[in-house]
Amino acid sequence: MHPGGTLRRHSIAAALLVAGMALGPIAPAGAESAAPTLPVTPTALDGGLQAETASVFVVDPATTSVHVTSNITLTSQDSRSGYYFYQYGVPVLETATNLAAARGDGASLSVGVETGEEGFYNFAVINLKPTLFYGDSLSFTLTYDLPSQPPRSPSGVRVTDAFVGLPVFVPGDPGMASVEIRLPDTYDVDVGGQDVRRDAQPGEIVLTNDAIEDPSRFSVLVVGSNEDSLASREVDVADTQVEIRAWPDDPEWAEFAARYVGAAVPLLVDMIGQEWPDRVLDIVETQAPYAHGYAGWYDPSEHAISITDQLDQQVMVHEMSHIWFNSELFHERWLNEGFAEDYSHRVLEAMGEPQEPPPATDRAGEGAVALNDWEDEFAIDENNQAVSDYGYATSQFVVNQLTNDVGVDGMKQVFASIVGRDITYVGDPRPETMSGVGNWQRLLDLLEEQLGSQQAGQIFDTWVVNDEQRGLLAQRAEARTAYAGLKERGGEWTPPLEVRKYMSEWGFEYVTDSIAQATGVLDMRDQALAALEGTSADHLALEDEYETARDIQRIEPLAKDTVRAAEAYRGAEKRHDDGSGSILATVGLLGSDMDGQLDDARSALEDGDPNDSIDASDGLEQRYDDAARTGALRIGGVSGLGAGLGFGIYGARRWRKRRATKRSAAEAAAAASQSFIPGFGGMPRQPWMTRAPGSIPPPPPPPPPP
Repeated sequence: MHPGGTLRRHSIAAALLVAGMALGPIAPAGAESAAPTLPVTPTALDGGLQAETASVFVVDPATTSVHVTSNITLTSQDSRSGYYFYQYGVPVLETATNLAAARGDGASLSVGVETGEEGFYNFAVINLKPTLFYGDSLSFTLTYDLPSQPPRSPSGVRVTDAFVGLPVFVPGDPGMASVEIRLPDTYDVDVGGQDVRRDAQPGEIVLTNDAIEDPSRFSVLVVGSNEDSLASREVDVADTQVEIRAWPDDPEWAEFAARYVGAAVPLLVDMIGQEWPDRVLDIVETQAPYAHGYAGWYDPSEHAISITDQLDQQVMVHEMSHIWFNSELFHERWLNEGFAEDYSHRVLEAMGEPQEPPPATDRAGEGAVALNDWEDEFAIDENNQAVSDYGYATSQFVVNQLTNDVGVDGMKQVFASIVGRDITYVGDPRPETMSGVGNWQRLLDLLEEQLGSQQAGQIFDTWVVNDEQRGLLAQRAEARTAYAGLKERGGEWTPPLEVRKYMSEWGFEYVTDSIAQATGVLDMRDQALAALEGTSADHLALEDEYETARDIQRIEPLAKDTVRAAEAYRGAEKRHDDGSGSILATVGLLGSDMDGQLDDARSALEDGDPNDSIDASDGLEQRYDDAARTGALRIGGVSGLGAGLGFGIYGARRWRKRRATKRSAAEAAAAASQSFIPGFGGMPRQPWMTRAPGSIPPPPPPPPPP
């Protein structure tokens, strides 16, 4: 298995299936010439010829061939009198050489060749000696060689140091055949078809299957690779290195691969709109895909393309397309295969290689299934071949129709959204992200919701969904109708993230309740907007909360508070616009920033703080209510202060006058006391002289004569 690999079915599966269809003996002949030849191949179950076989295939790189030995024991079980077996046919690849048969005693048996399927296998016809009558047995050994063939040979046998390709089928009856395949252990071995047991022996890898249940249907394709022996060639494409590893004897394939990878990659990058991965890409020539019935595959984990030796440009470009179209982009097989097939045809058309448009398939035809039921199948089985053929053809047709509907540029948007994990139902913000890779639901949503496709729904209903999923489409249609109603109801308010998430994840059982809750919020929004009509408020933070809400119930309290805040703001702005209403109120509002307070109420409302807005609005109205009283108090206070000042000034003046009068009288008295001494006839008083400490003052002078 190749994890994450994407595959393309190839017709070799059918060729391997028919390889063992004609195993068995040539019809018995009668003892008399008139005896009839049986028209069917007899088996041990219907009394024919029992065949027990043991086949060994030995891969020999030294001789570039495979040596085959089949030990066969035949026993006649046809009890009819006179009937006997004289030949036995063994299917061998058409390129088989050196056919020889010998009995256990060494006696040779002649071997002829009859044509089987042209270009693939023939019959080695062994002439039995002695002929076998009822109960007779004969043991012999058939040997032949399978020489290595040039690249692109129909037989598929390749034996080189770099590569081994070997289709294997065996003769024998049910439960009586075994096979052993031996290869040098220098190869990495892959096996497609029926199961074989793998054992390691010194220097060898041994594959075996004993007691094969139905040899007529047993076939395996053994592929051995020794990549160290491949011829490597490096090519620079879109600033990235591509390493082409081809069989040493097939330079034509290496040149073919280099030419198409160089031309196709830039076109794919342009059409898909996604960058070329910045990793070294390996393109390897191998028959490994044939082992599982495919012509090629891409393994994302290894960033490697494995392609058969066929020079098929469509397969080459198809596998290069899987660099983008793989399980990392889409979950469903039909999407990755359909886009890879359709875009490979578009690229080849752009390269000048005309392509026919894919025809519609028969929805009721052979192998028809709903594309969502088309799964990977690695086993080669004719029962799933018809389903596989239908799946490839129908997926290409459907993708082609969808791409034609929205255009290559439209699909670029789809791929970008899926790579970016964008939510499919987008609101006003940048698209939120979703988990997981793209799938058919996300593709349908993107085509219809974002690109407006009118055809996608019918295409998916016809070709993609199964009966159970068709019921899901009916639920989706109902939910989309309700969603469209919510979008219309919301106007510029896009639906909440909760609703968009349910829609994007197809959780339609939750959509109805979620939309009902969102509608309730819109009702409250309308109440708030009605209250704000004609005001200077032009935005509600509730819008942002509503659009990004992951849980609508959690924003319902905000919505209710927003209604209250809007109504409060309307009243506040009206009161502000009406003005103070009186001289007293005007005086009361002196020094108050009423414009700023109204701005605070509006900003809080627009910023999602309704309670702060309510407080600001209520505060503003209260200031207006109290303005006249405040003004009266202010005016009264000023009058009282004026009267007090008047009395104070008058009193101060009286006090100053009285004090001045008293001071004048005192000064006059003091002056008089300083100029005359009472009792001395009014003579002026002499000042005291400074005396020395301890001295006796001199006596006063005598009075003047009378």
